[in-house]
Amino acid sequence: MTTASAAHSPRGAVGGGAGVGRADDAAGGLGAVGGGGAGAAGAASLSREAAAGTISAADGFAADREAVRSGLRWHAKGVAVITAGVHQPVGFAATSLATVSFEPPVLSFAVRKRSASWPVLAAEDRVMVHLLADDQADLARLFGVSGGAKFAEGIRWSRGAEGLPVLDGALAWIMLTVVRRLHFDGHAIVLGRITAVRASAGRRPLIHHDGAYGALA
Repeated sequence: MTTASAAHSPRGAVGGGAGVGRADDAAGGLGAVGGGGAGAAGAASLSREAAAGTISAADGFAADREAVRSGLRWHAKGVAVITAGVHQPVGFAATSLATVSFEPPVLSFAVRKRSASWPVLAAEDRVMVHLLADDQADLARLFGVSGGAKFAEGIRWSRGAEGLPVLDGALAWIMLTVVRRLHFDGHAIVLGRITAVRASAGRRPLIHHDGAYGALA
């Protein structure tokens, strides 16, 4: 369960979802790579039922854009800021982060290819993932909108391992080595192998649900 934070984002303002809405780099509406299990089986079941003609509009199912967006809003997601750029730092907020595998340890995230971050992500093989705490909604908003000076004065960050831009105060930091980029129309799904992790204790994760930030109840 989540409870909405006092500070709400505009509907669909932060990236990811695979993304939340129409942010700079988030992949609004793309599903994450990995998972499977019941979700994949359920999708296959719905597909078979639809093919057999047993699902109709009368059943309450729909596949238009608004129906899809409305349905996915109920998926509560953690919020991450992904940074890259050993020369010029770039970064964006995403809710598309997903575990693909533990052996080997691989994560995935989605990004819009028209975003300012994509040229760097397409060219470099190292990225830093910051898992945000529930008191970092402002940081998520900053990195979740198009344009702006995301690494401007007042944002605490430094160059870390491999020269990657590292933000202070995250709940956890995960360094990835990119192993594959999958292209889907105007988006890309990036798969990265975990090469280093550091975490802080005693705080709760930032959650995004139904267009608002919240914390675990």
